[in-house]
Amino acid sequence: MTLPLPRAVARAGLVAALFATLFVVLGGGPSGVDSPVAAAGGDLGAGGEFHPLTPSRILDTRRWASSPSMTPDGASFVADVVGRGGLPSFVDADGDGLDDQVLAVAVNITVVDPDAAGFLSAAGVGLVSGESSIVNFLAHDDVPNAAILRPGIGGRLEFTLTAPWIDAGSADVLVDVFGWFSTSLVMERGARLVPVTPSRVLDTRRLDAPLGPAEVIEVPIRGRAGVPDDGSVVGVVVNLTAVNDLVASQDTYLSVLPEPPNGVPSTSTLNLHAGMIRPVGAIVPLGSDGSLVVFNRSGDVHVLVDVMGYLIDGADAASRAGRVVPLTAPYRMLDSRQSQFGSQPLGPGRAEDWSMDAFVASVSVEGEWLGPQSGVMGNVTAAGLRTEASIAVSSSFVTVAPADAALPDASLLNIVAGSDVANFALLAYGPSGDADAAVTLRNAFGYVDLIVDAAAVVLDEWPEPPSTTSTPSTTSTTSTSTTTTPETTSTTSTTSTSTTTSTTSTSTSSSLPPISVAPAAQRYP
Repeated sequence: MTLPLPRAVARAGLVAALFATLFVVLGGGPSGVDSPVAAAGGDLGAGGEFHPLTPSRILDTRRWASSPSMTPDGASFVADVVGRGGLPSFVDADGDGLDDQVLAVAVNITVVDPDAAGFLSAAGVGLVSGESSIVNFLAHDDVPNAAILRPGIGGRLEFTLTAPWIDAGSADVLVDVFGWFSTSLVMERGARLVPVTPSRVLDTRRLDAPLGPAEVIEVPIRGRAGVPDDGSVVGVVVNLTAVNDLVASQDTYLSVLPEPPNGVPSTSTLNLHAGMIRPVGAIVPLGSDGSLVVFNRSGDVHVLVDVMGYLIDGADAASRAGRVVPLTAPYRMLDSRQSQFGSQPLGPGRAEDWSMDAFVASVSVEGEWLGPQSGVMGNVTAAGLRTEASIAVSSSFVTVAPADAALPDASLLNIVAGSDVANFALLAYGPSGDADAAVTLRNAFGYVDLIVDAAAVVLDEWPEPPSTTSTPSTTSTTSTSTTTTPETTSTTSTTSTSTTTSTTSTSTSSSLPPISVAPAAQRYP
């Protein structure tokens, strides 16, 4: 059969926010590039490595005299970041206005009780904010999301609240910091990031044991979901989903922490009202035993935890794999609504491989290609969920994976009709057809547009030069496909026995088994 080509991503002139003192790259692009060359200052040291922190709230505008404004054109405010919450003090020895040590911060941003629907964007002061939003919200909802942000002039961030459909309004903003990525000028080494195929390590529904008010559950991470059982693993990138539609559910928040809290935590990871099903991505330091803990504030709630990557200490200082490089501004690398991406939504039960090769080839520092990359960090947004002719769809879910991996029993986005949903994600690349760096995106029900906004890239090693004496191995063209099917999200169907058939748009023919719509009492994300 004839299959569509992988959707290509065009990009030119993207500059990553790295100091020239971190490194430059020899060569003008992927073709003809041999190896990276360290700039003045020696090797890369701790450049792009992660330093976990005990989660700390560094901004709470509810304590201000008045809440920040939001307008149709966007209203902005500035907050100090570097030097707070355990981050190093601001240092600017070279006089460029930017901090010499903190390359980027890992934060969780929550918009609280906005007067109307809108979105929040953020960027370093003096840096370009780009076209991407971090948090999308409805009126009077509390919506969180994680972000990787490069602090700007004076070590500060600028937040912008936009509400397109009102003349003026306000909303509060909370910012919790979980860690930071260092420049090559930092002497203390940090951890490297290793993306993995998403994998579920906790689902309290399977135990029929929701988390009660003020309860904590410990989730072992080391030795599971592709994470080594090694004490050098110090953190994890997770997708946390809360199912808060139980009889005893209440408005609540969840806090993901490295150790059990002493009392009520001072930070939150996921905020939600009764009746909601909501995910959020997070970078979480691990406790000394290699576990994380989840705290629930009120009511009964089911908790799901999916691992997307891990952070490990002790990498070779001369290597580049696992270093994280933030972009100067979030960049929209995929938008299925646009003509260059086919102007086609992702249909029911459909999986598509998307080539990211052109994007990878365009990321540069001072005009020089950054080199091979193993993944990207940023926002994945689902927009405009709509119904089919024969099935009334109220909700769906989206699954992501490297293009060469089986789709996991894990979800990234849980979508409700009438609301655009964004979530932080670590997307690992895999080969697909002629593409070296591709990801698979799958939608369960209805038709939905998907948007990917890149915030940072994860570096990979330079490939070894080909051997002149070795004999190439023969690869079989016959393969078998083994996939797992995530549990279904709540839908309203005109028939109780309807099914959706999944197809995959790749350079090789493959398909997923049909998914039966479960009875209402068993429909979950």
